[in-house]
Amino acid sequence: MLWSVPSGADPDFENAAAAAKNVLGYNEPDLGSQANTIPSVAAAGYQTYMQPLAGKTRIGAPAVTNAGNGVLAYMGLGWLEYFFDDCQGCHVDFIPLHWYANDTAANFEAYLTQAYDRFQKPIWVTEFQLQDSDANQVAFLQEVLPWMDQQSWIERYAYFGPFETFLINGAGNGLSDVGKAYVSI
Repeated sequence: MLWSVPSGADPDFENAAAAAKNVLGYNEPDLGSQANTIPSVAAAGYQTYMQPLAGKTRIGAPAVTNAGNGVLAYMGLGWLEYFFDDCQGCHVDFIPLHWYANDTAANFEAYLTQAYDRFQKPIWVTEFQLQDSDANQVAFLQEVLPWMDQQSWIERYAYFGPFETFLINGAGNGLSDVGKAYVSI
């Protein structure tokens, strides 16, 4: 992943990308605490660093958050719309998305469906997590994992994160209840 727009040549990224089957763009450029980049700057960087990889590897768009729920123009899918407006002719093979919320499975599914309907590219859910109790996370996973598996346009997904008390138990020597649910569904 090219985490953000580099300030110059990035030989580490170039070497890694040369051997990669898939390359992802920026990490949450719509979020101030992450890559924090306006769409026009992200598009210019994408033209320089990602576009040369077109045809050699599969290229992902910048991975945006679910922030804004379509209301805030420079957040989430709205940010991605501006990015594509600024990145005319850019080659994108898939759309990586992040989703964090204390919300319903139906709203999670609607967010992914909305992204697919808008951009007509396969979806990678590279980070997602229900921010709720373990019991509610297990119930959420029991609903959304089979649903995602049934969508031909969702190519990959990864629940966040592999840390103690998240997917790993508090002792760090096994899976948490949420981790057990994730691998068993």
